[in-house]
Amino acid sequence: MAFLIRSSDVFKETNLSISNGQCSVTPTTDNIGSLPTLYSEHGEFNHQANSYFFYQKAIKQAIDLQPCAQALKGYYQFLEDKNLQWDMFPPVKRLKPTYLFRSHLLQLIKKGELAHSTASVRMNQVVNYYKWLMHDGYLKIKNEKEAPFRMEFVSIKRTDMLAHIAPSFIIATSDLRIKVPRDSDSKNIRPLTPLSQDALSTLTTYLPVASEELGLQILISIDTGLRIQEVATLTLDALDIAKPLAESEHRYEIAVSPQRNGVQTKYRKERTIEISKTLLDKLDVYRTSERRLKRVIKLNTKLNNLEESAKGLSYETVEALEFCLNHEPLFVSEPRQPCIT
Repeated sequence: MAFLIRSSDVFKETNLSISNGQCSVTPTTDNIGSLPTLYSEHGEFNHQANSYFFYQKAIKQAIDLQPCAQALKGYYQFLEDKNLQWDMFPPVKRLKPTYLFRSHLLQLIKKGELAHSTASVRMNQVVNYYKWLMHDGYLKIKNEKEAPFRMEFVSIKRTDMLAHIAPSFIIATSDLRIKVPRDSDSKNIRPLTPLSQDALSTLTTYLPVASEELGLQILISIDTGLRIQEVATLTLDALDIAKPLAESEHRYEIAVSPQRNGVQTKYRKERTIEISKTLLDKLDVYRTSERRLKRVIKLNTKLNNLEESAKGLSYETVEALEFCLNHEPLFVSEPRQPCIT
């Protein structure tokens, strides 16, 4: 089975030296942090996919490689299961591995094992991967029949204030796309399914035995819908800008983003969340608690000597520490570092 592992910190530039017959590689500059690394079921390094991960992080400066990594892992696993080659494309479209993978995703949707949105993201990631393979010369295409997919141009109606000038615009897509169904009433993409009452009951029964920090993080996740990374990186600056909703005296709203208050949102985009006044009061009590302040003091000691403290730490941890210089985290882990996932 194809599998992913996380690498150690990766550097754009290194020095290669040979001494006494021994070859050594020393990193120099441009640490881009950890990368997902894809291997075949036999432990073979997937050169094409891993080069693509490096390109996405080093050149395109991708923030989150998880969707890409999961999509390519799923695709190569499918190829292994069906004994297909990633670079062999018969002239018959239905026999091409990319179209077979699309059919596979549609079957998973039909069985209820995969959401439309997840399948759409995975298919788009595979398409973008092949575009890069062709652009960088990993995949040579002699004619249209050997292509992994066919490009299409779709007209999209505009609804903004300039729609009267240009009522539509054209986007390039592929015939592999998987459409995400929209709600017939609201026309919005179907929302995520919340936890069932049974699941919530099971989760809340665990709260009395959880640590204070974990208990609060679970409550934040349930109440606000924040992702794990967002909960872990919640800052005091974010709590300080909470403002009551006009229609409710019991609910507050907070705009969060790395740029505004250091909260590590998905794709670094700003989003607005709602939080109950009851939970906000709990967090205000915790932020001044002796338990937390002891951790913050030790964290500040580390920040005051950041260059020395950063030695031996991963790129992601150092980056999180640098964020703390501008935005004090609400949660500090046992090693006196900001919480990261």
